[in-house]
Amino acid sequence: MSKKLKIYQVLTFALGLAFVALCLFVGITAVQKSMTLKLGLKMNPAMLCAIYVDDNLVFNNKTSKIASGVSLSANELKLDGTSTFGQVFSLRIENLNTYAVNIALSDCTIDNNEGYETSLLAGGDTGNLAVSGAGLITITMTEAEVYYVQYNANNGGGEMTTSTHIVGVSSALSANAFTAPSEDVEFAGWATTLTDAQNGVVTYEEGEVILNLGTTGGQTIQLYAVWKDALPYTIYQYGDTANGAVEAPNDGWTGYSYVVFKDLPTTYNGYDLRWIIIGAGTNYHSLVPTTVSTARVDSSASGAELGASEVLLLSEKVLFTNAFQDAGTSGLWGNSDLKTLLNGTFLTETGLSEYAVTKTLKTTARGLATGDETTDQIFLLAHSDIDSTQSYCVQTYLGTYTSGTASSNPRMFLFEGSSKYGWWLRSGDNGDDIEGYLVESSGIRSSEACSTGYGVRPSFILNLA
Repeated sequence: MSKKLKIYQVLTFALGLAFVALCLFVGITAVQKSMTLKLGLKMNPAMLCAIYVDDNLVFNNKTSKIASGVSLSANELKLDGTSTFGQVFSLRIENLNTYAVNIALSDCTIDNNEGYETSLLAGGDTGNLAVSGAGLITITMTEAEVYYVQYNANNGGGEMTTSTHIVGVSSALSANAFTAPSEDVEFAGWATTLTDAQNGVVTYEEGEVILNLGTTGGQTIQLYAVWKDALPYTIYQYGDTANGAVEAPNDGWTGYSYVVFKDLPTTYNGYDLRWIIIGAGTNYHSLVPTTVSTARVDSSASGAELGASEVLLLSEKVLFTNAFQDAGTSGLWGNSDLKTLLNGTFLTETGLSEYAVTKTLKTTARGLATGDETTDQIFLLAHSDIDSTQSYCVQTYLGTYTSGTASSNPRMFLFEGSSKYGWWLRSGDNGDDIEGYLVESSGIRSSEACSTGYGVRPSFILNLA
């Protein structure tokens, strides 16, 4: 045998040994999976007890014996670290108090689930433990049936990692990580076929919790990204800073939602354009903290009712100051300078003409049954929208107060730094043609000469359908 052949055989044998060792190492690490075993636990946290796993003491709070990775609370027992329990093991809890106690164990689960399931075989509810009594619970761990979900970009960009799920266990689909095929579309959800995805059919929402999408171990499920026309606006909730929202302008607006348009001016006269949702039709009650069966732009029975998919928006800020009307002329909304300004220059400069719904509004002067009807895209709220004596109006969302009394509702007035600003309403005062109705900086509802420069806080209706 040649020397070269002997060297070749030795190298081959050595490589073979290395491969066997690698396989053994992989096999060991596969068995010793890192996980956290948790058991639902009902007990007095001051209870003295000893806990054994397969007769090995892991916890004794009387002698301060606590094994590494073991913790006990009033609601949960956790055993952390590499699993060395075997497929079936017993857990024994001994009462170390001088009196009987009640304890219950249930809901055996594993965190960092890497393919195991657990179940309680016996002693799932240990009940009362007498003095020096012990409760025994037996647990089995079995390998779970794992299936996989693959994500198809459907012409989108990027990649997504296949997610792992267990038959019989609820778990969430992955959040979308694909980029949209173009700036004109955005992610809508997941479809189960490419044809459905191309037709815009959404079967599962982003991050939806699913159960048994796969029914057998080893199965691979394909999901396809669905892209829809991008909305021209984004709806935020005050305080949700993790998703790009701002903090509420004051505590009164906490929990409210607001709209920002993507491709329109984001400021006006130096103020941020954010439109608070203060009323909603039946489809979008979830966007406001308080719901009513019917919302109207004016509280009278003939007021303009919001459609099911419509929301009423109010500027977060007083955007500018302006007279309601010239001195000595009519103070009715239909003839006012503000109506003309808002539905002309303001509508053009903000770009809202494409989105603000045209509505026929009825505006009555305070205390009078009659009023004028106007067709508007941009308007001011009416006195009845904030009047606690009315029954149909958006005051349920905006808040109410008593006339002539400073409002305790911070939604009724606005802060800019340390200053408060009042704002015009579109209603006249008791039919007086030369006085307009307003909310003062204190929140008091009042009237003022129409020629006075006062804050303007526009409103309009947006259809979200």
